[in-house]
Amino acid sequence: MVSLVDHSLKLTKKEERMYHKLIQKDLQYKEAQMLQSIEQLGIEKGVKIGIKKGLITDAREMVVCAMQTKYNNDSQVICNIIQDIKDRDILRNLLKEVILCEDFVHFKHKFDNMYKS
Repeated sequence: MVSLVDHSLKLTKKEERMYHKLIQKDLQYKEAQMLQSIEQLGIEKGVKIGIKKGLITDAREMVVCAMQTKYNNDSQVICNIIQDIKDRDILRNLLKEVILCEDFVHFKHKFDNMYKS
């Protein structure tokens, strides 16, 4: 509402000061400002959570795709475990192991050791 007034009326400097003094005293205006601040914080937190979930989902997909491509193996047991991992560092390390391990047996051994820890 304030932005509507600000954009629709051309006030002199004196009128603008008087207007701001009036709305600063208005409790509903203060509550609205507070609610806008809370809403903005909620939006920012939601965006951060969404980005983090997206990064984790992407990391899971990379590990599974790399495993399937390199070893021609799509072990459902390992894929299901990977889908449950929520730590990006673990997923990053799994991707490194897919790259470094020569074969699926070696990777599975590393995977089992990493997942148990």
